[in-house]
Amino acid sequence: MAVVRYYGAKPDEPDDNDKRKKYGGHEIPSGGTNVDLSHYVQHVYNQENLHSCTANALCAAYGMDLKKQSQTIAGGYYYFNPSRLFLYYNTRESEGSQSKDSGASIRDTVESMNGKGVCKESDWPYTVTRFNQKPPQSAYAAAVGNNLCVYERLYQDIDQFRACLKDNCPFVFGFKVYASFHNISGPKYTMQMPKAQERDNKPLGYHAVVAVGYNDTKQHIKVLNSWGSDWGDNGYFYMPYQFIENRFFCFDFWKISFASEQGKPCPKDAVQFPDIVGILGNASPPLLDMSEASGCYGLDLSLPDPFTHSNVASGTSFYQPIPLSSFDGIGASFYGGYPPPSRVNHRPRNLHRYHDQMAVVHYYGAKPDRPDYRDQRKKYEQHEIPSERTHPNVDLSGYVHHVYDQGDLGSCTANALCSAYGLDLVKQSQTTRGGYYYFDPSRLFLYYNTREREGNQSKDSGASIRDTVKSMNRKGVCKESEWPYKVWKFKEKPPQSCYDAAVGNNLCKYERLDHNIDQFRACLKDNCPFVFGFNVYASFHNISRNGYMPLPSRREQLGEPLGYHAVVAVGYDDSRRCIKVLNSWGSRWGDGGYFYMPYEFIKDSSLCFDFWKISFACERGKPRPKDAVSGSYAGYSGSSGYYPSGSGGASGYGRSSYDYQSGGYSGYRRY
Repeated sequence: MAVVRYYGAKPDEPDDNDKRKKYGGHEIPSGGTNVDLSHYVQHVYNQENLHSCTANALCAAYGMDLKKQSQTIAGGYYYFNPSRLFLYYNTRESEGSQSKDSGASIRDTVESMNGKGVCKESDWPYTVTRFNQKPPQSAYAAAVGNNLCVYERLYQDIDQFRACLKDNCPFVFGFKVYASFHNISGPKYTMQMPKAQERDNKPLGYHAVVAVGYNDTKQHIKVLNSWGSDWGDNGYFYMPYQFIENRFFCFDFWKISFASEQGKPCPKDAVQFPDIVGILGNASPPLLDMSEASGCYGLDLSLPDPFTHSNVASGTSFYQPIPLSSFDGIGASFYGGYPPPSRVNHRPRNLHRYHDQMAVVHYYGAKPDRPDYRDQRKKYEQHEIPSERTHPNVDLSGYVHHVYDQGDLGSCTANALCSAYGLDLVKQSQTTRGGYYYFDPSRLFLYYNTREREGNQSKDSGASIRDTVKSMNRKGVCKESEWPYKVWKFKEKPPQSCYDAAVGNNLCKYERLDHNIDQFRACLKDNCPFVFGFNVYASFHNISRNGYMPLPSRREQLGEPLGYHAVVAVGYDDSRRCIKVLNSWGSRWGDGGYFYMPYEFIKDSSLCFDFWKISFACERGKPRPKDAVSGSYAGYSGSSGYYPSGSGGASGYGRSSYDYQSGGYSGYRRY
């Protein structure tokens, strides 16, 4: 009989306040050793048919630490079975999705256990049908003092993981689940590396688990799952070092250092508990509800990925600012983060020595997209893939009408989309009968509306490419002259006249591309640019006047990227094995504002993410393509490039407010 397994992890949002743990070289265990902390495990949980893996993992790690303390700390800590349903409800409440089985991020679960604590399982049992019921007041009162009070984020490095486990501490982390994971069997119960075909497709979902040991001889991490003791090796499985080290597969590593129990002392470096009012109230602000795309497997994400990437998450959210001392002695680097960006308070930026040795600040601001299974995808057939012999290169830069400079804003996504929008209008003016007149779109207008969509209009928080695409599709874009790019006005809402002027100027056809170099080449041969994001490392700032991008070193890739950046691909050259890319740092940077990204880099899914083909830009008063959506609409769609068929829209294309059949504007609704 087929057994349905549930996941439910979400990559963390970015948070510059994360406390990080980095073990020194003398703390790294020597090779050939092994550690096993599974004797501290109280319970092998079964999350059953809820997406509560993060709550199950954290409760398992919490119980482990209390049991460890009961055996190793004078005075003895008594451990108990924490309520997973209590923790899962409060975590979702902090994310604004308490009524839905939406899964949760590891950080939000950690913060919930730190802030509101956790009651005993007997106080609020794991009855899955009650997942959307708020626990009674007595459960909150019983949870006071039962907190996770020391926890730290680990760097994604196998030696850091080994040092953490040697330090007698488990860590919780997330990973992408592919179909091959369900083939784990005895006698070894070691998961297999996903096949290339699996990696090219979306994962089934994300899952959170607890690392409880390592074995250097077998090159694997011992992991506690939450699918019951009748699964795997009595509830455990073994993850290869090769898998857990890969940022494309795994994310968000949290060391669980100290759990407290009511009436017992806390260590001196413990986080202080909130007062009783803060604990029993709803102290956490609601976050963007990401649950609508969760499906059977929880939430899916296009990471560079991050990860994200960041993400996740948003950023995705494994990425921290680099200390001032670590970048040429000039300054710090901040990143755009991971969706939703409600906790990001810093602008993404980086200080770079320019060709004349003058310090120049360059900003990024991209965030990996939130998942959405309804994205319309474009996949070119084999006969559409350009031959290296007949089409060795393509260059669409002749259509580019402006090389933008985003200045000191994290607005790279708005700059990239405005470039692609203008490029398409110029292309149409030369290739479409009747002639399209192009104009310079307002980047600040687009950047504001995208951040408003993400709930961050008052912050220079960066944005995801999909949300920027959606904003240009839904609200359109006015001319630059109507809302100029004055960076100090980034958090001012444009006047109503700008919204009126934006009607009809939409991005009305756009599709997500698969991460494949032949798909990229086919898109460019199809005369269409595409916008995408990538990880920025320090070596990127070494691009010279020839514009050729050096590959980041292995050491750089093992560390944290400086940030995420969104750009526009406008050409390719098979002989040089590179993609021609339009940046948004002005025409004095690189090769007149362009650079050349090696195929090897753009093909790497741990370095690049979120590829959007820009197929058709609409200008007010001009006809729409026949397959573009037209007519009135009310409210945003929950997906990109998609509108419910019941409303007369065409799946895969955006809705514009100009009706090409009637020749007039209809039903534009302002938000």
